[in-house]
Amino acid sequence: GRDGAIPSRTQRSDITRTVYKRNQIPGNGFIPWKLSARKIEAFMRACNYSPFASPWGEPRTIWRGEEIVVSKVEIRDIACDVAPGMVGELVNGKSAVATADQWILIDKCKMRGNLVAASSFLVTGDTLVS
Repeated sequence: GRDGAIPSRTQRSDITRTVYKRNQIPGNGFIPWKLSARKIEAFMRACNYSPFASPWGEPRTIWRGEEIVVSKVEIRDIACDVAPGMVGELVNGKSAVATADQWILIDKCKMRGNLVAASSFLVTGDTLVS
């Protein structure tokens, strides 16, 4: 090909893809803790239109009956064997949360419109609900 041209690649046919329209928000915008850490991280990235507002809104979860927004997750790459959504120990100041397969870390959340550290209110043993 030409110098500097982007090479073409055949799309993989073994991957199931889903296309969502503006009004089709997966899980109504709630984080699906029962899925794998990779799928949750992909959901979070799909909701992020920064610096623009997301047509899906921000990813949410329920903590002690209150709806909170989770800003970002980071996969810990350590297997977990507790119920999905259960809050674990702090790791480098971030709250660990169980998924179907691995722990993920949450640094910041929006609670009542304010950005706060997840570690300031999540306690080991709490459960986040989809």
